[in-house]
Formats: sequence, C-alpha cells, structure tokens
Amino acid sequence: MEKYDLCIIGGGPSGYAAAMRAVDFNKSVLLVERDRLGGAGIYDGALSSKTFWEISKEFASFSKKMLHYGLAEPDVHFHNVLQEVNDAVFERSDQLEEHLRLVIQLRPEAFRYIKGSAHLISSSEIELETDSGTE
Repeated sequence: MEKYDLCIIGGGPSGYAAAMRAVDFNKSVLLVERDRLGGAGIYDGALSSKTFWEISKEFASFSKKMLHYGLAEPDVHFHNVLQEVNDAVFERSDQLEEHLRLVIQLRPEAFRYIKGSAHLISSSEIELETDSGTE
C-alpha cells in the first residue's frame, strides 16, 4: 500500500490546481482522473463558450471599424470559427498533459497520476479502479 500526503479524485480545474499546489509545498500527491485531464471546463463548454465569445467580440469590433471606413463587412465561415475553438481546446489539453509529464519527470517521488476512478473506503484509504484492476 502506497502512502501520500494528499489524494485528489478528479483532474478537473480544481483538482489539477490543488495537486500542483500541493507539489509546490513538497507534499506527495496522487491524482486520479477517470476521463480527460482538465475536466468539463475544457471539453464540455466553458473554454469553448469563452473562445466563441472572444471571437465574436473581436469580429463585432472589426466589423464596426470596417463599416466606419466604408468598407464591406468580412465574410465569416462557421467551420473556420469552429476550427479555431477546437484548436483552443486541444491546445489547452496539450498544455496540461505536457505540464503533467514535466511534473512526473522532475518530481517522480512526489507525484503520481493514475487514469481510473477511486472512492473512499475509510478516512485514510481509497480504492482505485483502473483498466488493469482494483488496488
């Protein structure tokens, strides 16, 4: 049985931030995520909606300036906008994964990441379920 100062179940924005902060304080950390690192904030809405919002604000500002100077509004193709949003999601996902690799490489004794699910079995123990079984 391995021991950690902190076990975090869920690698969403809060779980990931908590894990990195604990590593900053020289704590040993186990981070367990069953799906995708970054959570729903990256993949299911927040980042996408904010990126759409920023693109639309920039387009509105640009269009207003174009009209002010008597120029025609540019055409917008939704598939290009959607590609830009998807690129932002994948870029953030890649950043998180690269950061995770660096933390594991630089602090292997202090940090462990497991893809799987976990639940508490006592106040100081968890049970892990991964593709390779239960721990």
